[in-house]
Amino acid sequence: MIAFPVLLSLGLSGCYKDPKFSTTPIISFKEIKKFSLIGDPNAVGGGKKDSVVISIHFQDGNGDLGLTQAELNTDPWKGKHNFEVNSLVKRGSQYVPMTDIQGKVVDDSGNFFPLNSSEKAGPIEGTLNFSINYSRLSDAKDTVRFEVRIWDKALNASNWIETDPVVVNSQN
Repeated sequence: MIAFPVLLSLGLSGCYKDPKFSTTPIISFKEIKKFSLIGDPNAVGGGKKDSVVISIHFQDGNGDLGLTQAELNTDPWKGKHNFEVNSLVKRGSQYVPMTDIQGKVVDDSGNFFPLNSSEKAGPIEGTLNFSINYSRLSDAKDTVRFEVRIWDKALNASNWIETDPVVVNSQN
C-alpha cells in the first residue's frame, strides 16, 4: 500500500514540461524598499545615503538575461545598460525626470550579470533586485518613482513597468 503513492508520484514527476515563455522578456513590478545608510561622516553629504531597491519579477523563454563583463566591453553593449531606469521626482502633482544640479537628466540605469546559471538555453523566471543610492546633499525630501525595463542579450526589450512612489532623503 505504501509503494503505490511513491510510484505514482515518481510517474507524475516525469511529466513535467518546461513553461512556455516569450523569448522577449516580460517583467512585472514586485516591490520597492528604501534603506537609510550611514557612511563616512567626512564624505560629501555627511555620509548619509538612501538606498532604493527595486524588485521586479521576470520571465524569459530562452534564458538569455544578463551580461558578462566581457560582453559589457564589446559591441553592441559597450556603453549601454541592460537594466534601464527612468527616475522621476514629484513636483507639484506631476512626476518629472530627475535632474542633477546642472539640470542634466539623471541616468540610474545599470547592468546585471547572467541569470541563467546553466549553459543550456531554456525558460527562466524569478526576481531581480536592483539598487540605487542617493547621497543626502540637503534635508529636502523627495518623492520618487521609477520606470524600468530590461534587455536580453539578443537586444529584445521587455515591457516597461512603473514602481510605487517612495520618499528619499527622509530620516525614516
